[in-house]
Amino acid sequence: MADKAVRREDALRSAFDRLNVPMILCDEHQILMPLNVRGQALFELESLSGDLLTARPSHPLSRLIEEVNRMQADENVRRMITFPSGKRYIVESSARSAKGPKRWLVLLIQPQRSISVDAQTVMARWSLTERESDVAKLIVRGLSNREIGAEIGVSPETVKTHVRAVFEKSGTHSRAEFVAEVFRTR
Repeated sequence: MADKAVRREDALRSAFDRLNVPMILCDEHQILMPLNVRGQALFELESLSGDLLTARPSHPLSRLIEEVNRMQADENVRRMITFPSGKRYIVESSARSAKGPKRWLVLLIQPQRSISVDAQTVMARWSLTERESDVAKLIVRGLSNREIGAEIGVSPETVKTHVRAVFEKSGTHSRAEFVAEVFRTR
């Protein structure tokens, strides 16, 4: 029986290791541990430790986990956060259990992909604020206001305000027109 359990655990770890996204577990003691090789690489790259929540409570990942623990059961969180290294990540958590923080939480952490330097240069010509530039890049990626809000941690109404500013500064009137303008001037 123990042999079968070991084989299942090895198969599960192998499956996790084949995923292209870092996976981190927050256990019932609020200790973080990587679940796959990409998670381990992220731990090393970002100098994360198992006791992050107690050792560095102001770390953006610690704050996100605390937020999840305060939420209603079965609510997922997906946010873009900036680590102290300056790198941005999209973090998606499993929903909090009805039993609260005494249950495990799984975090998927994806590095934020940026659009090409040429497109960034194009957007810079419109004097966008940093947040407007973030929104503009996500418009180019085809995200809706709701999806953009989830990625950067603001409401869809706030996103709508940023989208209007992007359109006004770029002299465009729609997402399609804006994306065409970005790629036309590359």
